[in-house]
Amino acid sequence: MILKKGDLFITIEESDLVSLVKQVRENEYKLGSDIGIISYNDTPLKELLGITVISTDFKIMGETATNMILNKKKGKIKVPFNFINRESL
Repeated sequence: MILKKGDLFITIEESDLVSLVKQVRENEYKLGSDIGIISYNDTPLKELLGITVISTDFKIMGETATNMILNKKKGKIKVPFNFINRESL
């Protein structure tokens, strides 16, 4: 893939994120000011690298699943997500 200054990428897979960050570095672009990245679901590594994320609220997801199991309820739920803006934008 050819990167251009001003590009913004959204990555779902961790392997795609790693590949993209490598390309940014190889092309001597600056993450956040030259190339933007948003990834899905927060991890300690993404926090360390300063990657902006859209992340599922796993605490609420777990609590809701537990309540549904204990109360023998079935159904669809909407789990909120968090946007964590870091240096990659």
